[in-house]
Amino acid sequence: MRASSVLTIISITITWLITALVLLVYSFDYLELINVDYGEFVDLKTILLFLTATCAILTLLVTGYIIDKKPDKIHLIFGISLSIAIISLILIGSSSDLVIGLAFITLGISLGGLTGASGAYYGGYTKRINRGKTYSAGIALFTLFSVIIIGFLNISDIENSTQTAMYMIALIGIVFLIMFLFLSRKVEHWKNDKWPTKLRQIIDRKTLQSYLLTHFILYFMIGVAIQTISATGKLISVENEFLLQFDIVDLFWLIVFLFDFIVSLFAGNIIDARRMRKIILIVSIYGIALAIIVSGIANTIAFYLISAALMGGSFAFIHVTIDSAIWADLSPRDALGRYFSLGFTTLILGVSLGYSFGLLLNFLWLDQAINIAGLILILVASLSMFPLFFVSDTAKPLDFSLLLTIMRDGLPCYAYNFGKERKTKIELPMLAGALQAISTFMSETIGNDSQLNLVQHGDYLIISEWNKNITAAIFVNKGDTEIRLKLRKFLKLFIKKYQSEIEEWYGDLSHFQEADNIVEDVFGPLLPAEDFY
Repeated sequence: MRASSVLTIISITITWLITALVLLVYSFDYLELINVDYGEFVDLKTILLFLTATCAILTLLVTGYIIDKKPDKIHLIFGISLSIAIISLILIGSSSDLVIGLAFITLGISLGGLTGASGAYYGGYTKRINRGKTYSAGIALFTLFSVIIIGFLNISDIENSTQTAMYMIALIGIVFLIMFLFLSRKVEHWKNDKWPTKLRQIIDRKTLQSYLLTHFILYFMIGVAIQTISATGKLISVENEFLLQFDIVDLFWLIVFLFDFIVSLFAGNIIDARRMRKIILIVSIYGIALAIIVSGIANTIAFYLISAALMGGSFAFIHVTIDSAIWADLSPRDALGRYFSLGFTTLILGVSLGYSFGLLLNFLWLDQAINIAGLILILVASLSMFPLFFVSDTAKPLDFSLLLTIMRDGLPCYAYNFGKERKTKIELPMLAGALQAISTFMSETIGNDSQLNLVQHGDYLIISEWNKNITAAIFVNKGDTEIRLKLRKFLKLFIKKYQSEIEEWYGDLSHFQEADNIVEDVFGPLLPAEDFY
């Protein structure tokens, strides 16, 4: 296994271990020790969680920008972030309210750096054929550590179990930090793409907007599920002697991580081999909603643990799709940091707002909160699925080779080859003439002036957009709506820049040489990153 692969798995494991085990499972136990209260609805716990999430988001966005600007700084960012996280975990065990509060805030800062760097590592050092397996390996390690820590602390007679958990995670972090320092010397950073990708070009992508919306809604559901199911667990009575050894909420998380671990052992292979990401993602979204419904069927330990198993299995597929591979497949090489920072930002916001909404449900309808949450999440699950119908599956890499602009008389006035030159026996004038002839034939046959906008040959397409005097066509490997939008934008900018040349054109191709800048600005952000190795 390459040093870069090990480094990627290490970064995924420790990032999720701190994110999930520290901030979702044990943070609330620790914050309960803080006695400072600012009122019935707002206490120091709420303020600290808000500050921690805010610091994580701000650091994450800055980290993504720095990594894209200076990829050579990624090792430094990850090393410093992990060091701060380890120190924060140790300080959380303090008896001082002030030290605990500051430790949580610094933990949020370190988490922003860790998530941004780990995402960029993953996108930069994995290939499309093994992205699912690589991320699943990191998730399997994280969940295995989580099961061991939760199980050990519940079965043993350790008094300060939460504090011990922080120390155990800090120890794992120290081991990983040593491995990171050793491996990072052997791993090169990647080089930026040919065309610098601007932020406006990232957030302007309809595909990205759709996935961000789905990601946010999904983690809003998860936030609601975590809060309401945890609150329900405290009302369940347990009679089994073995289960009595466990805190009921810890037992819930133990089952969640256990099934996450089991399913993650094969989830990555399924994603890499079958490429059904959208279908699997939709099933996983409804799996979260189903977990809440099952938990609310009966107030028994059996239904409670079944809901935990459903949630854990859903998590395993969510991790290898919308948490990881989708962002990596969408992003150009020089935008990995910003793509993953946006993705993790929607995760943090979604969980935070969802958890808050769950608290509100429990405050208003304590006895029926879980049932009300189940009904709401069924509707929300449908809402989160809706944006997915407007995007193509990113598992098949988007590839476009030739852009051609054709005058109304059938002559090509401008052509652009993406990537390396593609050899073809067909001359561009012949190709342009053929496309124009087909368009003219179809127009005369159906009796209107509309132009040809799609030609399909096997798995490849020629997508075209036309204006009164000129047509733009691009050769692609799949019908991605993003391509048509960009082609339309290119044609609009091309006509705006060369309006007079188009109207008075007599065959001189030199007039349009500077159109390369338009092509690079419009289509550059759609080109996926080339494999580094």
